[in-house]
Amino acid sequence: MSNWHSIEPVQVLKELNTDIHRGLAEEEVKIRIEKYGYNELKKEEKISPFTLFINQFKNILIIILIVAIVLSALVGEVVDAVIIAVIVVFCAVLGCTGGTEEDAFSNDHRIAGRQRRGGSLEGIGSWRYLAPRGRG
Repeated sequence: MSNWHSIEPVQVLKELNTDIHRGLAEEEVKIRIEKYGYNELKKEEKISPFTLFINQFKNILIIILIVAIVLSALVGEVVDAVIIAVIVVFCAVLGCTGGTEEDAFSNDHRIAGRQRRGGSLEGIGSWRYLAPRGRG
């Protein structure tokens, strides 16, 4: 099922084979964790700071500014070319230090919550929430 948001809650409970008052049984939790794993993002290879800096220059607006630097220098407006170059480098450095999506959504930002297991509420970390079958 891919459109969980458009299904009636009763149908969702039926599809996920759970009960609104009891939640999942511990045996079912173990089975689902074994089958689907924990609700965590996969670790990806880190990008080096140099590569991150160079990637900033792939933006079309930065490329336009680099062309403006060259054209300004060719027509003798060296001061303008230097000012534009400083702005381009500043934007590239700022883009490198702003963090990445991986930083924003890393597994280190775990939120505690509560969910129903075997008829009682228990506090758990967000990484222990079970995703729907097949993760959506």
